[in-house]
Amino acid sequence: MDTLLPTLPLIPSASMRSVRGVLSMRCAAWAASALIVCALQPALATNGVVDINQTRALAGGITAGDTPGFPITISESGSYRLTSNIDITGVAAPLTTSAIQITAPDVSLDLNGFSVIGPVNCTGAGATISCLPAPGVGTGADLIFANTAALRALVRNGAVRGAGGSGVNLEGTDSSVRDLVSASNFDNGVRLSGGTVDSVRVYKNKRRGVVGFGTEGGMYSRIHTKENGEHGLLCYAPTSSRAYQVVASRNGLTGISTCAVESSQMYFNNGGLDNVQLNGIDVGLNVCYKSGGTTCP
Repeated sequence: MDTLLPTLPLIPSASMRSVRGVLSMRCAAWAASALIVCALQPALATNGVVDINQTRALAGGITAGDTPGFPITISESGSYRLTSNIDITGVAAPLTTSAIQITAPDVSLDLNGFSVIGPVNCTGAGATISCLPAPGVGTGADLIFANTAALRALVRNGAVRGAGGSGVNLEGTDSSVRDLVSASNFDNGVRLSGGTVDSVRVYKNKRRGVVGFGTEGGMYSRIHTKENGEHGLLCYAPTSSRAYQVVASRNGLTGISTCAVESSQMYFNNGGLDNVQLNGIDVGLNVCYKSGGTTCP
C-alpha cells in the first residue's frame, strides 16, 4: 500500500509575490474608480426608483440631457424620489432658476418628506402680503415645472417654498399633486392644467393658493388655502371642476372662485363684490359661509 505523505504548503516565490502585489494595487485602483463612477450615476433602488439629492443634482446625469447644477432635468418616464432637500438659494440667479424640470410623460416624483427651497420669503396675509426678493415681472421660475409634454405627472409627499414663480406648475394634462405644502412663493402655490389636487396646504403665496387653468376640468379636495394674496382656489373650467372639503381663510380676493363646490367652508376672505359663488349663491363679503346654504356658527 502506498504511504500518504503530508501536503506541504506552497511558498510563493519572490516573483509570484510581486505579481500578486501588482494585481492587488490594480484591483484597489479599479475599485476606487468604480466607486467614483457609481457616485456620479443616479442610484437605482431595488424597486427601480431613481434617487435624487443635492449632491447628484450638482453632478448632473440624473437622466439623459441633465447637466450639472439646476434645473434637475427629468427627461425619462419613471419613478423618482428625493433623498435630501433640494436648495437653489445658492445659485447665481435663484429667482429665475427652476429646481426640477419634468419633460417626459408618466413621471412620479416623490419628495419623500423633503423640501424644495427657493429664496423668496413672504410675510403678511391676504391683501397686505409682501414677498421678497422680487423677480422682474414675468421672469420668476417655478421650483417644480412640468411642460406640456409631461402628461400625467405626479408630485407628492413633501414641501415646496420660496419660488420666484409658482411652487409647483404642471402644464401637462391629467396631472396630480398630493400630500404637499406649498408656501411663500411669488406666484401661485400650485398651478396645473386640470387634473387632481388632494391633501394640500397652500399659504402665504403672492397670488393664488391653487389654480386650475385651461379648459380641462379638475378635482380639488381636502385643501387648506389661507393668507394668499389673491384667490384661495381658482378654477378656469367652472362647469367641469369640483371642489370638496376646501377650507379657505384670509385670502386677499375670493376664497373659492368659479368652482362647483361641495362641503367646503370659508372664513374671513375679503374679496368684495367679486367674491366666490357657491352653487350659484353669491356670498359677497363672506365672514363665514358653508356650502348648501347653511351659515357657519
